[in-house]
Amino acid sequence: MMIANAFPPKLVQKPAYPWAERISESQAIQAIENAETGICKYLSLMKRYEAVDVSSDMKFQVAYKGFYRVRQKAEAWYQAYFGLMQECRSQRPEFAEILEELRLRLGSNRCEASFASKLVATLNPDRPVWDRYVLKSLGLKWPGRKSDDKHKGAVTLYASMRHDLESFLTTDTAHRWIGLFNERVVGSDRISDMKKVDFILWQNRPP
Repeated sequence: MMIANAFPPKLVQKPAYPWAERISESQAIQAIENAETGICKYLSLMKRYEAVDVSSDMKFQVAYKGFYRVRQKAEAWYQAYFGLMQECRSQRPEFAEILEELRLRLGSNRCEASFASKLVATLNPDRPVWDRYVLKSLGLKWPGRKSDDKHKGAVTLYASMRHDLESFLTTDTAHRWIGLFNERVVGSDRISDMKKVDFILWQNRPP
């Protein structure tokens, strides 16, 4: 007598991080090589960050603006931004705190989510940077400027991004990427694993 379904079909497990599975090892290597100039700028930027008062050091500020594309802001904006960075450098506040403090200091309801994340990641390189390409890669969507509560939405979205990336860092794929990065980059010991993944993701950003 035949037994029905004696050998049930094997379930196909979907990858937990489909955005990472789309990046092959050769693409990860190419991304690291393509990011060489940016990596050098980042290392130089962080070295200067450790040695100067960022609220007044113009060389740091110019380098920071260039690396993170902080452009077309009023002088008062820059003073508030770099002043906050200097004040918080020994405290390592979280994203929500920096986002709110920027709102208070700038006197505007404008939600500076991306720039807040860059400040946080400078203070603590283990935190991710908010970038529209990275969000798109992770399948996350910013509600946009017309959202009734932009700040609350930004905090929630950043938490999702951070959770996804920190979880990804524990995977074999992430370990391979980091190993490839370490093999090819002089000074990789001065770059956090989060930032290494960020460099690879940004070079493989979606259109």
